[in-house]
Amino acid sequence: VVLRVLMPDQLVPQISILPRGDAGGFIEHIETEVGRVPDLDTMRRELSVLLGGRAGEDGDGSSLTSGASGDLRKATDLAFMIVGQWGLSEDFGLISVDAVRRQVSEDLKARQEAAVNKLLDEALANAKAIVAANAVVISALVEALLKRETLLEADLNEFWKTNKVVMPA
Repeated sequence: VVLRVLMPDQLVPQISILPRGDAGGFIEHIETEVGRVPDLDTMRRELSVLLGGRAGEDGDGSSLTSGASGDLRKATDLAFMIVGQWGLSEDFGLISVDAVRRQVSEDLKARQEAAVNKLLDEALANAKAIVAANAVVISALVEALLKRETLLEADLNEFWKTNKVVMPA
Protein backbone atom coordinates (compact mmCIF):
# COMPACT_ATOMS: atom_id res chain seq x y z
CA VAL A 1 0.00 0.00 0.00
CA VAL A 2 2.90 2.36 0.73
CA LEU A 3 4.25 1.62 -2.75
CA ARG A 4 0.82 2.24 -4.29
CA VAL A 5 0.53 5.63 -2.53
CA LEU A 6 4.06 6.91 -3.15
CA MET A 7 4.86 5.34 -6.52
CA PRO A 8 1.50 4.62 -8.19
CA ASP A 9 3.05 4.17 -11.65
CA GLN A 10 5.28 1.27 -10.63
CA LEU A 11 4.29 -2.09 -12.05
CA VAL A 12 3.56 -4.77 -9.43
CA PRO A 13 3.53 -8.26 -11.00
CA GLN A 14 2.78 -9.94 -7.67
CA ILE A 15 2.41 -9.71 -3.91
CA SER A 16 2.81 -12.81 -1.77
CA ILE A 17 2.70 -13.77 1.89
CA LEU A 18 4.68 -16.93 1.21
CA PRO A 19 8.07 -16.72 2.98
CA ARG A 20 11.18 -16.45 0.80
CA GLY A 21 14.58 -16.56 2.43
CA ASP A 22 14.53 -14.27 5.46
CA ALA A 23 11.46 -12.41 4.17
CA GLY A 24 8.01 -13.14 5.54
CA GLY A 25 6.53 -12.30 2.13
CA PHE A 26 7.33 -10.00 -0.74
CA ILE A 27 6.15 -7.41 -3.19
CA GLU A 28 7.67 -7.65 -6.64
CA HIS A 29 7.78 -4.28 -8.31
CA ILE A 30 9.37 -3.03 -11.49
CA GLU A 31 10.63 0.51 -11.85
CA THR A 32 8.95 2.25 -14.75
CA GLU A 33 11.70 4.85 -15.22
CA VAL A 34 14.73 2.62 -15.68
CA GLY A 35 17.92 4.48 -16.54
CA ARG A 36 16.80 7.75 -14.98
CA VAL A 37 18.97 9.09 -12.17
CA PRO A 38 16.65 9.34 -9.16
CA ASP A 39 16.41 12.62 -7.27
CA LEU A 40 16.40 12.94 -3.49
CA ASP A 41 12.59 13.03 -3.30
CA THR A 42 12.36 9.75 -5.24
CA MET A 43 14.96 8.16 -2.96
CA ARG A 44 13.05 9.32 0.13
CA ARG A 45 9.90 7.72 -1.26
CA GLU A 46 11.86 4.51 -1.90
CA LEU A 47 13.04 4.53 1.73
CA SER A 48 9.42 4.78 2.90
CA VAL A 49 8.41 1.95 0.55
CA LEU A 50 11.22 -0.23 1.87
CA LEU A 51 10.10 0.45 5.45
CA GLY A 52 6.41 -0.16 4.68
CA GLY A 53 6.50 -3.74 5.98
CA ARG A 54 8.01 -2.67 9.29
CA ALA A 55 5.48 0.18 9.50
CA GLY A 56 2.68 -2.33 8.97
CA GLU A 57 3.99 -4.61 11.72
CA ASP A 58 4.52 -1.69 14.06
CA GLY A 59 1.09 -0.25 13.34
CA ASP A 60 -1.00 -3.38 13.80
CA GLY A 61 -0.11 -3.92 17.45
CA SER A 62 1.55 -7.27 16.82
CA SER A 63 5.09 -8.15 17.73
CA LEU A 64 7.83 -6.96 15.44
CA THR A 65 9.47 -9.75 13.46
CA SER A 66 12.58 -10.24 11.37
CA GLY A 67 10.38 -10.47 8.25
CA ALA A 68 11.33 -6.98 7.09
CA SER A 69 15.08 -7.51 7.60
CA GLY A 70 15.94 -7.61 3.89
CA ASP A 71 14.07 -4.37 3.25
CA LEU A 72 15.67 -2.78 6.32
CA ARG A 73 19.10 -3.74 4.97
CA LYS A 74 18.29 -2.17 1.58
CA ALA A 75 16.90 0.98 3.22
CA THR A 76 20.00 1.34 5.40
CA ASP A 77 22.30 0.88 2.40
CA LEU A 78 20.35 3.48 0.41
CA ALA A 79 20.36 5.95 3.30
CA PHE A 80 24.14 5.56 3.73
CA MET A 81 24.62 6.20 0.00
CA ILE A 82 22.37 9.30 0.11
CA VAL A 83 24.37 10.71 3.01
CA GLY A 84 27.94 9.48 2.61
CA GLN A 85 28.37 8.81 -1.09
CA TRP A 86 26.16 11.27 -2.97
CA GLY A 87 26.30 14.25 -0.58
CA LEU A 88 22.50 14.69 -0.51
CA SER A 89 22.06 15.31 3.21
CA GLU A 90 21.77 18.87 4.48
CA ASP A 91 22.75 17.63 7.94
CA PHE A 92 25.93 15.92 6.74
CA GLY A 93 26.94 18.18 3.85
CA LEU A 94 28.89 17.60 0.66
CA ILE A 95 31.27 14.98 1.96
CA SER A 96 31.91 11.71 0.19
CA VAL A 97 32.97 9.31 2.91
CA ASP A 98 34.16 6.92 0.19
CA ALA A 99 36.65 9.55 -0.99
CA VAL A 100 38.10 10.14 2.49
CA ARG A 101 37.70 6.61 3.86
CA ARG A 102 41.16 6.49 5.46
CA GLN A 103 40.72 9.87 7.11
CA VAL A 104 37.22 9.51 8.58
CA SER A 105 37.15 10.75 12.16
CA GLU A 106 34.90 9.35 14.86
CA ASP A 107 33.02 12.67 14.81
CA LEU A 108 32.41 12.38 11.07
CA LYS A 109 31.21 8.78 11.46
CA ALA A 110 28.84 9.84 14.24
CA ARG A 111 27.47 12.72 12.12
CA GLN A 112 26.97 10.35 9.19
CA GLU A 113 25.14 7.81 11.33
CA ALA A 114 22.94 10.57 12.80
CA ALA A 115 22.04 11.80 9.30
CA VAL A 116 21.28 8.22 8.17
CA ASN A 117 19.12 7.61 11.25
CA LYS A 118 17.24 10.85 10.60
CA LEU A 119 16.47 9.78 7.02
CA LEU A 120 15.32 6.34 8.15
CA ASP A 121 13.22 7.75 11.01
CA GLU A 122 11.51 10.22 8.65
CA ALA A 123 10.86 7.46 6.10
CA LEU A 124 9.40 5.16 8.76
CA ALA A 125 7.17 7.95 10.10
CA ASN A 126 5.92 8.60 6.55
CA ALA A 127 5.24 4.89 5.99
CA LYS A 128 3.41 4.63 9.33
CA ALA A 129 1.20 7.60 8.43
CA ILE A 130 0.33 5.98 5.08
CA VAL A 131 -0.41 2.65 6.79
CA ALA A 132 -2.67 4.36 9.35
CA ALA A 133 -4.53 6.35 6.68
CA ASN A 134 -5.13 3.19 4.65
CA ALA A 135 -6.00 0.70 7.39
CA VAL A 136 -9.24 -0.39 5.71
CA VAL A 137 -7.50 -1.04 2.38
CA ILE A 138 -4.71 -2.93 4.15
CA SER A 139 -7.25 -5.12 5.96
CA ALA A 140 -8.91 -5.96 2.62
CA LEU A 141 -5.52 -6.73 1.06
CA VAL A 142 -4.54 -8.96 4.00
CA GLU A 143 -7.87 -10.80 3.70
CA ALA A 144 -7.30 -11.37 -0.03
CA LEU A 145 -3.76 -12.60 0.60
CA LEU A 146 -4.85 -14.95 3.38
CA LYS A 147 -7.34 -16.52 0.96
CA ARG A 148 -4.94 -16.86 -2.01
CA GLU A 149 -1.39 -16.37 -0.60
CA THR A 150 -0.26 -14.69 -3.83
CA LEU A 151 -1.95 -11.96 -5.87
CA LEU A 152 -0.80 -11.50 -9.45
CA GLU A 153 -0.91 -8.28 -11.48
CA ALA A 154 -4.41 -8.92 -12.87
CA ASP A 155 -5.72 -9.68 -9.35
CA LEU A 156 -4.12 -6.50 -8.04
CA ASN A 157 -5.57 -4.38 -10.84
CA GLU A 158 -9.04 -5.65 -9.89
CA PHE A 159 -8.33 -5.07 -6.19
CA TRP A 160 -7.28 -1.43 -6.74
CA LYS A 161 -10.48 -0.70 -8.70
CA THR A 162 -12.56 -1.14 -5.54
CA ASN A 163 -9.95 -0.29 -2.88
CA LYS A 164 -8.62 3.25 -3.21
CA VAL A 165 -5.53 4.32 -1.30
CA VAL A 166 -5.14 7.81 0.13
CA MET A 167 -2.23 10.06 1.00
CA PRO A 168 -2.33 10.99 4.71
CA ALA A 169 -3.41 14.54 5.52
